[in-house]
Amino acid sequence: MIALAAVLVAVPLGIAATSGGTDERGDVEGSPSGGADRADIVRATAGRTSDGQIKHTVTVAGSAADPASGDLATYIYIEAQTDAGAMDECTFFVGRYHGRLGVYLCGTAERLGSARVVRTSEHTTRYTFSPRAIGNPKTYQWAAITRGVTNARGTFTRHDRLPSGDEFFFEQKLP
Repeated sequence: MIALAAVLVAVPLGIAATSGGTDERGDVEGSPSGGADRADIVRATAGRTSDGQIKHTVTVAGSAADPASGDLATYIYIEAQTDAGAMDECTFFVGRYHGRLGVYLCGTAERLGSARVVRTSEHTTRYTFSPRAIGNPKTYQWAAITRGVTNARGTFTRHDRLPSGDEFFFEQKLP
């Protein structure tokens, strides 16, 4: 009983619950540069930092691509409620676009805010950004996606997605 009370006191108030999941290995589509393991998402999570920023982590089976350069990239797609009350498949994306890291509006790629994207280990990349960049929602839905250039014209293809399937998203609640 005393141990339980100590655990309850140690949990910071106001920190949102985490969301995310794991994915099977070897479900990569196409031929990503550097090998399939670099694009194979095996785990992704979302939560909050101690200073209130939104935090996502994405772990791949192989060596994670450098978020600041290269032709393979992992993005966070965010589905949020629009002014009309509908949900868009991709309202925002977080990652690198034309050489800049940030939070972008899907469709127009308008940069809405900054994002810090860093490799935290050989396999994991962490994304942090302000909730203001996505409109301070109470909840949002998200997915982790790896994309890469597939030909000389610069066409992109999706290699992996967690959760799998275009219609599936994780739900993240913000306090």
